[in-house]
Amino acid sequence: MSKVSPAYYGMQVLWPAIASYFAFGAPFDAVQAAAFAAIAVCVFLVSRA
Repeated sequence: MSKVSPAYYGMQVLWPAIASYFAFGAPFDAVQAAAFAAIAVCVFLVSRA
């Protein structure tokens, strides 16, 4: 569970945020994309522990 849950809960945050770019045709924002990347890195680091 300690390996799966960080990815599961992290994707609950990332998936809607990334999908909103395509669903609503939102313009690309570099700061927001960097925040998404930071969330993905944190999920990876938590799952490694």
